[in-house]
Amino acid sequence: MEYLSIIAIGNCQSNVIGTLTSLITKYDLHILRSRITALESEQAIISLVSGSWNSIAKLESALKNLEDNLDINIILKRTNSSEHNINLLPYHINIIGIDESEIINEICTFFTSQNIQVDSLDLETEVIHSTDTPIFNLNLSINIPCNLSIASIREQFLTMCDDLNIDGVMEPGKRI
Repeated sequence: MEYLSIIAIGNCQSNVIGTLTSLITKYDLHILRSRITALESEQAIISLVSGSWNSIAKLESALKNLEDNLDINIILKRTNSSEHNINLLPYHINIIGIDESEIINEICTFFTSQNIQVDSLDLETEVIHSTDTPIFNLNLSINIPCNLSIASIREQFLTMCDDLNIDGVMEPGKRI
């Protein structure tokens, strides 16, 4: 079994999703994980597909041709299977606060500096019209190594949130 990571971004009118899923089906590949998001007038897709070496090679070739014919940017990378590590505990983080550019970096640095894997990150910002205050809503899925103290991580996380004047919640998550 071979694995291919795909990142594609294109104008919403270019039907990136339909074209990509059609090719994946045509070459008898399977989508293992995928995320799709709209970024103003653009659409971005991140997918992990699996299948035979031959099918992956055909998809790579078709996607390179597609990139030239439609206004789409595509990044492809062969990858290995990632068996879930049973020594990691999944947690979900939700943080809301006033949007300041360095806060997101401080939050990500907090986790990565402790060898905590960030599995997914979803960030949205908006302006509260009644006060013209820019706020952010950050959702993270993380995996904490079992040898770390959850109580200690939670305490440090909440202290960091207090220091940054943001609201944060850390809850056990589900492993998908």
